[in-house]
Amino acid sequence: MKRLITMLERHGLRLTPEGDRYLLDFLKEDEAGNYAEDATCSFWRLHQRLTQQDAPQSAFRSLNTHLWDLAWDAGGNTASPLLSHILLCWTPTEIRASMSMRQPVYQPDEMPAYLEWLVRRQPHEAAAITGDVVALSISIGKAMDALAPSPLPATRLAPALKTRAPDRGRASFKALNSHCLEALELVNELDLRGIPTPRPLDWDQQQEQPAMQQLRALPGLGHVASQLSNMILHAQLQELRCQRGLTAVKSTLHMVFTGNPGTGKTTVARLVGRALAEEGILGSREVFEVARADLVAEYIGQTAPKVFSALDQAEGGVLLIDEAHGLMTDDRDPFGREALDALVKGMEDRRDRLAVILCGYPQEMDRLLDANPGLRSRISRTIQFPDYSAAQLLAIFDAMCAQHDYRLTPAARSLVAGLLGQRVASGEAARGNARMVRVMFEEAVQRQATRLARTLSARTDEDISTLTADDLGDAPAAWVMSA
Repeated sequence: MKRLITMLERHGLRLTPEGDRYLLDFLKEDEAGNYAEDATCSFWRLHQRLTQQDAPQSAFRSLNTHLWDLAWDAGGNTASPLLSHILLCWTPTEIRASMSMRQPVYQPDEMPAYLEWLVRRQPHEAAAITGDVVALSISIGKAMDALAPSPLPATRLAPALKTRAPDRGRASFKALNSHCLEALELVNELDLRGIPTPRPLDWDQQQEQPAMQQLRALPGLGHVASQLSNMILHAQLQELRCQRGLTAVKSTLHMVFTGNPGTGKTTVARLVGRALAEEGILGSREVFEVARADLVAEYIGQTAPKVFSALDQAEGGVLLIDEAHGLMTDDRDPFGREALDALVKGMEDRRDRLAVILCGYPQEMDRLLDANPGLRSRISRTIQFPDYSAAQLLAIFDAMCAQHDYRLTPAARSLVAGLLGQRVASGEAARGNARMVRVMFEEAVQRQATRLARTLSARTDEDISTLTADDLGDAPAAWVMSA
């Protein structure tokens, strides 16, 4: 075991036991290691997409080849931390195959075969797939800068943008092959000792799920994830143009979310802040939430300083103004007008380092945007959150059950589906949407507790985790909600 530990230490790695398996981790935390770990996660997300789509082996070889090309461009020093995790997850056959690559296969402006295959199979996911590829390249570029800082003022977006030099190519080939030989020896050593090698997405399981992944998983909000992906790709492309000395077309990150109560506006706004930070668009993942009471003062002249203070606190991240339509109570509201004037100035002055998201109801938000001529022009996009369908509300109810370790009996689920269908058909669901579902779930849990109270100690785990039709019998009474 000592020999194995020594081999891992040469790679800057250690094995951490977890149950019946081991997880790989870096011996020490540093900037280059963090970027290498980001690259690993991006690589395995692409690998997982190919696996889920039952891709041919040629697509997997293309993904491995593209990674190898990026590592080649990065050079031997950067390649070591970059490949330490990934190589040990390849099969011995894949490692040996990589050693036959003596020069980069893909040119910087060429679409790799695996990317073309994925986009053709999942055209609706093209933005997300491309985003993972861009994230992989960006992570490697940042790892290069961490190990060998660039004289350029801004971080390189991708190593493939550099001119390929023959001497560096020879050095990369020698370093990468040496690294492969050690990785192959390590794989064999792990196998000899019966230690399971790490599997894809082990690293994602140790981290919080990426914000974009969470956003795509929300029922009925695929169009929001698509628009955000487009915004991120636009920002990354403009940064790439800057790196190449071209004029960038800058756009603001400010947005308006409109929709009825309970349609997910605030939830999505919080995820947007995290996503923009994770993709390198903003410097902080913090979302600073405010409402009218936090921005409007009691006396004329005191409101603008409060608005600027909120903008200063949110700088680098997201300023979320919930129920923003409340900033203006009517056309003659001097306090609200002062708040809007200050907000418009602050949004313009901080357009490159702050995203302001205004959430509110559709008609009210239209009146707010019309109240100040400059406000609408500062907004990059308005995203509408439609009311949920009965099927989407049922999916939300299922998700709440799963999140809290509950399950529905078939009869209970049929009852929930029927009740939700009635509410949507009558138009009453628009008053609450997901909030209505949450109230319904909480009421069902309370009724279950009452039902089981007298014999609680004799109940099994299945009993206390199951919601029956009886627990939903009075559900409609729980749905009387105000807008």
